[in-house]
Amino acid sequence: MPNVVESYSRASDDELIRLRADFGSLTADAQTALTAEMDRRGLNEAEIARREQQAARDEQQAIREQRESRPWGLMFAQVGIIAALGVVYVVVADALRIGGPSGRAGT
Repeated sequence: MPNVVESYSRASDDELIRLRADFGSLTADAQTALTAEMDRRGLNEAEIARREQQAARDEQQAIREQRESRPWGLMFAQVGIIAALGVVYVVVADALRIGGPSGRAGT
């Protein structure tokens, strides 16, 4: 059991919480050591629920930020392409004198 106690004392809070999810598959000594380490750190039901809620909020915020940033980048790229095509048209049309800003078709 000393190895389990030492191992759990070095584990992160998240690792202990993940172990807790498989509590039933742990040996009795491991269950005792895990419970003691979680109690020592104050990782009770309320704290675990708070952390899970915060993780869910953080994930939702990241998804919102990702969604909000995509349309603007795409829109700017599309506007840039349209502007470049317009410039190319004006330059080529003027060079070929088939129309363009001067309105001189075929001259």
